[in-house]
Amino acid sequence: MDRLRALFAEFGCAEVATHIASGNVLFGGEDTAAPEWEARIEAGLERALGYGVATFLRTPEELASILEAAPLRDAPEGATVYVGLTRSPLGRDERDRVLALGSAEDGVAVEGSQIYWTPAGRSSDSKLSGATFERALGRAVTFRNDRTVRGVAEKLAP
Repeated sequence: MDRLRALFAEFGCAEVATHIASGNVLFGGEDTAAPEWEARIEAGLERALGYGVATFLRTPEELASILEAAPLRDAPEGATVYVGLTRSPLGRDERDRVLALGSAEDGVAVEGSQIYWTPAGRSSDSKLSGATFERALGRAVTFRNDRTVRGVAEKLAP
């Protein structure tokens, strides 16, 4: 995580911090649109690491909105909800393909650029995975559990 923080500082990010050892990086910087930051970070990571790394940026306000989303509030007590981040809102066909993955064992919802997935048990026992969603979408997605999203949002709260 030390190296990751150092890389983000090299990319022009300010106030760089990480949240747990899963690639969650918090930072500030010049006022640049998310697609520009995503491109800058991805290019820098590929140069430094030698392989591509898809990046998905969310502002503190967007994280708060994710946490307020109905799919999180409606989850059964004790269930783990996973939030899948994509670059842009899902189109109708993408949304339909993702929703078709849902079942009695795996609740699936879509809201904007997020996919919400609630497995009935452990995610490792589910027939679904991040790769399953990526194949259905035909593009990259990254998942974080709701506790991680909440932790990042809390760190960014004023």
